[in-house]
Amino acid sequence: MKRRLALTLALSLIAGLSIAPAALAKDTNHTDYWATNGLECSKIDESQGQTWISDGDYDLVVVKASKYNDVIAGVSAGDTLRASSGKDISHIITCVGGDDVYWGV
Repeated sequence: MKRRLALTLALSLIAGLSIAPAALAKDTNHTDYWATNGLECSKIDESQGQTWISDGDYDLVVVKASKYNDVIAGVSAGDTLRASSGKDISHIITCVGGDDVYWGV
């Protein structure tokens, strides 16, 4: 098994292929993933319970609960958001200033 893994690693490095899992290449827990098309994003990294009341107007909000992301466009101050999974919200990513709404999930 070790020999096969070493051979796979060596061939991947020689061929210039990435062996990183897809989750590492596409980490939706970080603002950089969502900051495209001119969007500037920030993260609220505290537990939110099951709802979050928007404190401002946002072009895009990502509600993260467990392993699920709910992507909501056009959020206004005072809107109450909740995770569709019914789980507690672990963090929120808010984005403003984009040219177009980003739906790259």
